[in-house]
Amino acid sequence: MRSKGISVDVGILEEKCQELNKGYVKFIQTSLPFITLKIAQTLDGRIATSTGHSKWVTSEEARKAGHRLRARHDAVLVGIGTVLNDDPHLTLHETKGVLPRRIVLDSKLRVPLDSNVIADDLASRTIIVTSSQASKEKVQRIVERGSTVLVLNADDNGHIPQQVLWKELGELGITSVLVEGGSGVHTECLRTGNVDEVIIFIAPKLLGAGLDSVGDLGIRNMNQALELKNLKIKRLSSDIMISARYDTQKNEN
Repeated sequence: MRSKGISVDVGILEEKCQELNKGYVKFIQTSLPFITLKIAQTLDGRIATSTGHSKWVTSEEARKAGHRLRARHDAVLVGIGTVLNDDPHLTLHETKGVLPRRIVLDSKLRVPLDSNVIADDLASRTIIVTSSQASKEKVQRIVERGSTVLVLNADDNGHIPQQVLWKELGELGITSVLVEGGSGVHTECLRTGNVDEVIIFIAPKLLGAGLDSVGDLGIRNMNQALELKNLKIKRLSSDIMISARYDTQKNEN
């Protein structure tokens, strides 16, 4: 265009455009989805009581914000523990948008056949990620309900390696994933560095003993602490929402 005498400016509002299209940009550049880690916790870092009770940690306004986050992602992901404890639908409430695909990490295929994610009218929007050790009969029964079962090779600990998981989801055309828990999934995402953005809803509550939002990351010195950048803080009713980008460069050093 310049060779034809047309004035061309580049880089205008580049940072804002990159932020607006962050999921698409990462997917186009890497073929991997953009990973947002979402945590709802008490002030002392608990996502449930010592008995496992977790409804509700945060306020209704914070929960609505969480549903708006779902609407901005291609998929929402939880571990099997969340399904067994809470039996969530993982749908949208009081917000408009395309229903994200529902992904459950379940290496031993423990998901009950009457769980909401595979027994409701939206079963076709569900992907169960399991290992090659899973019962083939149960896999077939889940498929018959309309859900997808993604069978991947587990590591020596019986877990699905996250790098393999994100690659497979990218090949399915999923450009962004909202990771909602539980604690084990939070921990593994952070431990392996498979996080692009962290969003934490903090309620002004104290539980003392309870389920930690993040488990042991193997950090023994403060200078090993994972660092976040581009911090943003917002008040939601009585709660606080903190959003930040995972600082890949510093956390890899």
